[in-house]
Parts: sequence; C-alpha cells; structure tokens
Amino acid sequence: MTAHGTLEHLDRDRLAAVRTLADFEVLSRQFLSHPAYEYLEGGAGSGLTAMRNRASFDQISLMPRFLVDVSQLDTSMTLLGRRHDFPVSAGAHRLSQADAS
Repeated sequence: MTAHGTLEHLDRDRLAAVRTLADFEVLSRQFLSHPAYEYLEGGAGSGLTAMRNRASFDQISLMPRFLVDVSQLDTSMTLLGRRHDFPVSAGAHRLSQADAS
C-alpha cells in the first residue's frame, strides 16, 4: 500500500481489524502522504483543540450489541435541516480522499 492511495486500495482485512482510534492512526500513517498525516495528526497551532478532542473521545464508552438484526441499517443523519445518507465530518477531506468535497 502506498501513500496517496484511495479507499479502493485499502485492504478490507486491515480495515476490519481496526478497533480503536489508535488503530486508525497507525493505518492512516501508512495510507496518507506524510504532509497530510502530519497536518491531520498534529492539529492546528498549539494542538489544544486536538488534545481536548482526544480527551473527550477517551470518555466515550461504546456498548457493542450482539445478535442484533443489521439487515436494515440507516446511517443517515440530519444536520442543519439537511438529510445526509452518511454521517458528515468536518475537516480536510481532500488530504485523505482525492474525490472528497
């Protein structure tokens, strides 16, 4: 896998093995170009916002549900009165995906 890849180049087994934010960070270092990784990983300025985001994220406990019918999933959300088929994240998408808007 080389930097500047697309999601199609991402090995599904490697992605399926991701369980934590730290796992994503390891994978992203291999997937993104060095400047893109450093920009996204480091945060802006002093990194205070990134540090606070990490602290807030670390307080979240996910409760996995087993034996739940997943044949009809809905990942849509409404943001500012507009429906999106998949949750929207804010950020520098073009650093990690060439066709991002």
